[in-house]
Amino acid sequence: MMGAPIEQLDLTTVVKAMQAVSREIDLGKLIETLMVIAVECAGAERGLLFLPHGQEYGTAAEAATRDDKVQVILAQAFAALPKFPESILRYVIRTRGSVILDDASSTESPFSHDDHVRERCLRSILCLPLVKMGTLLGVLYLENNLTPRAFTPGRLAVLELFASQAAISLENARLYAELRQENCDRRKAEEALGASEERMNLAAEAANLAMWEWDVAKDEVWMTDKGHALSGLARGSRLDEAALTARVHPEDRAVRDAAIRHALETLGEYATEYRIVLPDGQVRWITARGRVEFDGGKPLRMRGVWHDITDRKQAELEAARQRTELAHAARLTMAGELTASVAHELGQPLGAILTNAEAAQILLESKQSHLEEFRQILTDIREDGMRASDVVQRMRGLLRKRELQLELIDLNATALDVLRFAANETHRQGVQIEKRFADNLPFVRGDAIHLRQVLLNLILNGLEAMSESSESNRRLTMRTTYDGKGDVEVAVEDSGPGIPTDRLPQIFDSFFSTKTHGMGLGLSIVRSIVEAHGGRIWAQNNPGGGACFRFTLPVTPKARPAPGQKRGQVAQ
Repeated sequence: MMGAPIEQLDLTTVVKAMQAVSREIDLGKLIETLMVIAVECAGAERGLLFLPHGQEYGTAAEAATRDDKVQVILAQAFAALPKFPESILRYVIRTRGSVILDDASSTESPFSHDDHVRERCLRSILCLPLVKMGTLLGVLYLENNLTPRAFTPGRLAVLELFASQAAISLENARLYAELRQENCDRRKAEEALGASEERMNLAAEAANLAMWEWDVAKDEVWMTDKGHALSGLARGSRLDEAALTARVHPEDRAVRDAAIRHALETLGEYATEYRIVLPDGQVRWITARGRVEFDGGKPLRMRGVWHDITDRKQAELEAARQRTELAHAARLTMAGELTASVAHELGQPLGAILTNAEAAQILLESKQSHLEEFRQILTDIREDGMRASDVVQRMRGLLRKRELQLELIDLNATALDVLRFAANETHRQGVQIEKRFADNLPFVRGDAIHLRQVLLNLILNGLEAMSESSESNRRLTMRTTYDGKGDVEVAVEDSGPGIPTDRLPQIFDSFFSTKTHGMGLGLSIVRSIVEAHGGRIWAQNNPGGGACFRFTLPVTPKARPAPGQKRGQVAQ
């Protein structure tokens, strides 16, 4: 069709050309069709199509006529960027008007100064804006160097009509391409998300974790397969917070609810441990951690993980049971060591009771009224009976077998009670006792019997360490202090030979003993009790001789003494 007279470009041909352009929706194919029709209709040797990319315009395609056929090369196939009169393109972009040059190289041409025009001696040039509703959607550039005046007004009218349809088709194709790209990107994102979720599921499964998400606004809960297995909640049904709460052990719901409320109110993290009761009655321990996401201060969702800690909890319970058994056995051993002392302590009040009873019998046989003497004898018997009962109660408490029962403990009072219990033994061995107790000592939370066992064990260790020292040098000191940072410290010092330096690191190990007849369990049990109370224990040698055992226990926050308040035993 190149070079065909305008008369041959009848209305039917133009309509067919416009239909061909309007039917094509694929951008690449549309550009090829558009360029072929434009070059043929215009009778051009060469054509370029410029499309916008942001604020700039780039070459989208180049068409050239060879052997009466139009060949189109798209931008992605360019070996090098095509050259063209840039000044003409800039003019059309700026003015949105067409440029038609009969002889671009003529001195009368307003663009004869353009470098490309001079180098190529260009003749006929036509540059059309592709405009839709005032928006420039592209620029069509055509040239013919075989003859001047190749682009007649008639061809220009046809091309302008064609350009308006080309602009519409380009816009539609662009929108279609963007939609297709968006769908492709969405599909890739969904595939990537699916792959990511699969990897997360695999990682979570490998780590024995269950992932969950709670949409706070919609009250909808999502969880992985592991979460459904842990909670016993069926897949496919709608889950909400109430469904999860129903699975929580009734005794643990308040703790879990408080942790969730705290996270929602403080914009923080959520961490707690609780039990889940499955439909078959099986109980599982889980630890839950999560983080709340907010928008404008309002909670949107909470994401987190569950970890099945049932095995760990069962192991902890078994360890606690064994610790209780071992501690009870140790208390029995200590009771055996104190048998002579206890017998002596019981013998005094029982002997006094017997003496008072014999005196009362003699008074009765005298057949005289001794009412005041009887009253005094009965008072003495009552006091001696209470002394004996107190000894028995302390021994029963020491020998009682039970698990940890936490209560508020005044360590000063507890230490005094233990020292009284061991008083006969310390007196028998000629040991001087020094008590240096802190004023205003805060309470700790612990088990009274187990803490008495710790103190009694340390006292008996100190007494045994001083057994070969001269009686004039046997001194045992007990101290209590508060560090002001949340820990109470108790120290038991003796004036014995101390602990060999190479044995200090092993002194609390199970079955390690510095005694020839020891089993190596006493101090190991002491450490396990202290650590079960959240404290720590260590031993060191005093600079002046002897050993010192120290342990700390955390203070109960609400039990710290107010300034000036006195509680416990005053330092002596």
